[in-house]
Amino acid sequence: RRLNEKYKQTFIIVTHDDALAERTDRIVRIIDGKIVS
Repeated sequence: RRLNEKYKQTFIIVTHDDALAERTDRIVRIIDGKIVS
Protein backbone atom coordinates (compact mmCIF):
# COMPACT_ATOMS: atom_id res chain seq x y z
CA ARG A 1 0.00 0.00 0.00
CA ARG A 2 2.80 2.42 0.82
CA LEU A 3 4.51 1.72 -2.51
CA ASN A 4 1.24 2.43 -4.30
CA GLU A 5 0.85 5.74 -2.49
CA LYS A 6 4.49 6.74 -2.94
CA TYR A 7 4.84 5.89 -6.63
CA LYS A 8 1.18 6.31 -7.72
CA GLN A 9 1.32 2.95 -9.51
CA THR A 10 -0.66 -0.25 -9.40
CA PHE A 11 1.09 -3.39 -8.19
CA ILE A 12 -0.13 -6.89 -8.98
CA ILE A 13 0.85 -9.57 -6.47
CA VAL A 14 0.21 -13.25 -7.11
CA THR A 15 0.23 -15.29 -3.91
CA HIS A 16 -1.20 -18.30 -2.13
CA ASP A 17 -0.58 -16.57 1.21
CA ASP A 18 -3.96 -15.41 2.57
CA ALA A 19 -2.31 -13.22 5.22
CA LEU A 20 -0.45 -11.27 2.53
CA ALA A 21 -3.53 -11.00 0.33
CA GLU A 22 -5.57 -9.57 3.21
CA ARG A 23 -3.16 -6.61 3.41
CA THR A 24 -4.18 -5.40 -0.05
CA ASP A 25 -6.99 -3.06 -1.12
CA ARG A 26 -8.48 -5.52 -3.58
CA ILE A 27 -8.42 -9.31 -3.94
CA VAL A 28 -9.22 -11.12 -7.20
CA ARG A 29 -9.57 -14.87 -6.81
CA ILE A 30 -8.95 -17.21 -9.73
CA ILE A 31 -10.06 -20.86 -9.66
CA ASP A 32 -9.40 -23.20 -12.57
CA GLY A 33 -8.40 -20.22 -14.72
CA LYS A 34 -11.63 -18.30 -14.07
CA ILE A 35 -12.11 -15.14 -12.04
CA VAL A 36 -14.57 -15.99 -9.27
CA SER A 37 -14.48 -12.80 -7.21
